[in-house]
Amino acid sequence: MVKFIKAHLQIFSICIIGLILFLPTLTHGFVWDDEEQVVNNQAVQSIKNIPDLFGGSTFNSGGGGYSIGMYYKPMMSVVFAILYSLSGGKAWLFHFLQVCLHIVNALLVYAIFKNLFAKEKYANSIGWWSSLVFLIHPINVESVVYISALQDTLFFFFGSFSLFLIISFRYLNKVILYPSFGCLLFLSLLSKETGIVWFFIIPIYYLLFDKKPKMIRDYFILATYAFIFYVFLRFGVAQVGLNKTEGISPMMRVEWWQRLMSLPKALSYYLENFFFPNRLAVAQHWIVDKVSLTDFWLPMVLVGLLAVLLIGLYFLVREQKKLLLLYYFFSIWFLLGLGIHSQIIPLDMTVADRWFYLPVVGLLGLLNLSIIVALQKFKRPRAFFVIGGLIVLILFVRSFIRVGNWKDGLTLFGRDINISTNAFDLENNYGVELFRAGRLEEAKVHFVKSTELAPYWWSNWNNLGVVYQREGNLEKALELYQLSMDKSDYYLAYQNYLSVLIGQNKLVEAEEFLRNKALPRFPYNSYLLGTLYYLQNQPASQSAIKTE
Repeated sequence: MVKFIKAHLQIFSICIIGLILFLPTLTHGFVWDDEEQVVNNQAVQSIKNIPDLFGGSTFNSGGGGYSIGMYYKPMMSVVFAILYSLSGGKAWLFHFLQVCLHIVNALLVYAIFKNLFAKEKYANSIGWWSSLVFLIHPINVESVVYISALQDTLFFFFGSFSLFLIISFRYLNKVILYPSFGCLLFLSLLSKETGIVWFFIIPIYYLLFDKKPKMIRDYFILATYAFIFYVFLRFGVAQVGLNKTEGISPMMRVEWWQRLMSLPKALSYYLENFFFPNRLAVAQHWIVDKVSLTDFWLPMVLVGLLAVLLIGLYFLVREQKKLLLLYYFFSIWFLLGLGIHSQIIPLDMTVADRWFYLPVVGLLGLLNLSIIVALQKFKRPRAFFVIGGLIVLILFVRSFIRVGNWKDGLTLFGRDINISTNAFDLENNYGVELFRAGRLEEAKVHFVKSTELAPYWWSNWNNLGVVYQREGNLEKALELYQLSMDKSDYYLAYQNYLSVLIGQNKLVEAEEFLRNKALPRFPYNSYLLGTLYYLQNQPASQSAIKTE
């Protein structure tokens, strides 16, 4: 009875602490990619479009009749469509779901750890502490408060829930268990490509702990069907390949050996911010292009130190079979979680806090093994509980501050630009927020810097053109909009180019541009269609200009 009450108090505390920390996000708006994935994305603004969401990527095409992007995450788009219909496009419901989903994920971590460490003396306390750290760690804040990171909480939920079912209900009738398990794996993969990691973590659990050939065989059959169906949807139906937008991020523009050279610093970023989460920032695009003390050798030392500690932990647990199996399991979990983001396939950033959402659980598992070994040796549980409580308190305060950074784009980008320096999209995004705040001269500086860092991009040239248009330099604005259109079919550049033509009273030229260039590319763009109607039925006047 005491254990029952204690377990329920721990579950209750996880829920309450999570709500206290993250409920302030309900007053936050849409930030960063949320605008193009939700606010301006007509595809997710009606539940009638849900079937079509499985036929494309996730970003707004500006009325092109399809969703664009290099990633296939239809489950995220489906959830967006449902939330948009329920909330009328208000951000609070999106944030509320994120918070609830993260708390549920923390409870799944609690249940998984409690089961895996069941034979240990402090199993409940270990599971509780691990789930609290997962819940409130600052490196996980981005996955909770950033609406477009729903993909991360979703894929983790489906995958960890399938693992929970296997661990807790492995003797359940396979008629019930197997379909549920296969569907969860499939939904995890549809939420984010990283869901493929569960296809390896789960059989490793079988091999280490269950060792039942029939169950392993059945797992591979189910996993194979799920993967084949995913491949069919992604490449056959949606026709979303790999790296369709190659060249946008610096990491996609360098050779494989430069990505490899950047790997130690990337790994050290996650390790540093796990133990000392002080330099968290969005939109990190740095590249290590030469061997130096700060960018290569010091990160190598840190990664090497971690390797030494892991080897040392192995020798401490190798005589205890259960702990040794857990060591193997969590080591593989941690390495697989990191490996999927190790730039073997170049990604759209160098590092991202949300990419640590999965591997942090493997690292927590290894940390718990260290605590168990220490308790066995020193037998001072109160000291460890006090230290653990202080760690939770410090992490909570740091995360509360980080949650506040995300209240709006101006606050977030203005703070993070001092840490993530020379990031082309962060410079552009901060410029947009400054422009919206009426600080044109400051915005122009950041747009110019963005074009210098990424002259191959299109959004920054369009936004710089908006500044010139606002200043009255229409010829320069037209030149920059044309440059943006030359680099990509960017719908805002077409809209703004059109607005300048109308502002110059070049109505014939504007209608030709609409019919011959703009509408063929964006046949469902409401702005372009409305402008065509306006030109045909109204006298010319100044049109609105927009930035991203």
